[in-house]
Amino acid sequence: MSPQYIICDELGAEEAESVLAAQNCGVPLIATAHASSLEGLMKREAFVKLHRAGVFGTYVGIRRMGAGYGFDITEGQAVAI
Repeated sequence: MSPQYIICDELGAEEAESVLAAQNCGVPLIATAHASSLEGLMKREAFVKLHRAGVFGTYVGIRRMGAGYGFDITEGQAVAI
């Protein structure tokens, strides 16, 4: 069996090298990470490395808004480091 997707929950610095290795398998990766904002996430060295390697094509931020949620969607090439 070959996976169609790799899904990682709460990706952190410890998993960055494994994610880079998995990127070479040609399987799309979906991951979650906790941060106050995309800018905050990109201040972490491990995520800068993953971003520069092109691991993620799109970033989705989720925030609480009253009783619901708001979403911010940013294409990878639009992210400034």
